[in-house]
Amino acid sequence: MNTVPRLSLMMTLLALGCIMAPDLDKYGYTACGGHQDCVETGRLCQSGYCTPPDWWDAAYAERRQITLRNTSDRAVPKGFPLRLGVGPDPRPFKREEFSATARLVAIDRAAGAQVEQKVTVDVLSSLAFDVIVLSPAEIPAGGVFKDFYLYSAAPRDALGRTDARAEIFPLDDDFEADPPAISTVNWRTEGAVNLVDYAVVVLRTGYLWSNLELPATPGVLLTVEFQTDVNCDGLTMGLISNSQRGYRTPAVVVTSSSPGEGVVQAQRADNLLFEPDVPTPFLFTGATQRLDMLVSGADVRVSLDGTVVESVELEEPITDDVRAHFFVDGASCTLSIKKMRMRPALGNEPDVVAERKVLRPE
Repeated sequence: MNTVPRLSLMMTLLALGCIMAPDLDKYGYTACGGHQDCVETGRLCQSGYCTPPDWWDAAYAERRQITLRNTSDRAVPKGFPLRLGVGPDPRPFKREEFSATARLVAIDRAAGAQVEQKVTVDVLSSLAFDVIVLSPAEIPAGGVFKDFYLYSAAPRDALGRTDARAEIFPLDDDFEADPPAISTVNWRTEGAVNLVDYAVVVLRTGYLWSNLELPATPGVLLTVEFQTDVNCDGLTMGLISNSQRGYRTPAVVVTSSSPGEGVVQAQRADNLLFEPDVPTPFLFTGATQRLDMLVSGADVRVSLDGTVVESVELEEPITDDVRAHFFVDGASCTLSIKKMRMRPALGNEPDVVAERKVLRPE
């Protein structure tokens, strides 16, 4: 067979630029020399081009890429708890995306695999909740992590995800042990402290403090669901650096400075003044309230029932380990603690961007 005419024709077509090749750049298939060249686009380097990763599980009909942008000057360690907001705007995710079957999956480039991430849920209200997930990788200061996906829209009979609450919250107590008792593993007490109807009740001269301590740098979050008298006149609760009862410094606490009124006070050392200089007062309602107290080095942020009541940058960061600590010294004050938990946290969390949702290719 004479192949000369065919070869001549091919050379002519090449010369004329008539080869039918796909427009790879149009679809994001940029050239790469390794996986590191595709990190910014959240893709994998395959056959010399950045290509989308394979679908993790065919049971899921939708996938949304998540971008984590670390805007702080501190690296986020791998395995550090991060918060994804779910609910009405401006929260990045909607409730229907985070059903019991939804999965968070990250690409492990070293292993060339997609790995499901451990999560738990912190319910804030009937409309909003936080999904707490362990950071799938270290994110350097100013860095961006894109190898992160939310898989959703699974069949109703798909398996529910495993709740990693015990791993994410090293201290999580709702005081509902059977038989009822204050856990000696979690707590130490002194004075008038009792368990009543699955709540710890602290009366005058009562002290309750946690055995667990967590470092204030990079940070710790204390959450307390409590109830106290509307005219409470002697209460201290928060994070204190000591392993015995009573007030010690450094500390970040809520105190009742006058009947029914609370303020946030932070003190770095015994010879320093309280910060802030003029704290913002808030009211105790007599109903169950939720206190969230974040201490992250020099950053302090305290919220009551979801509203920030104090946000301050201390003159010096707190580097000590701190414990949850509660005591009552007012004759007209009773503190009832219904739930309490602590976990590592950051004052400046990475920005979470929910990218465009993609349907599973047929």
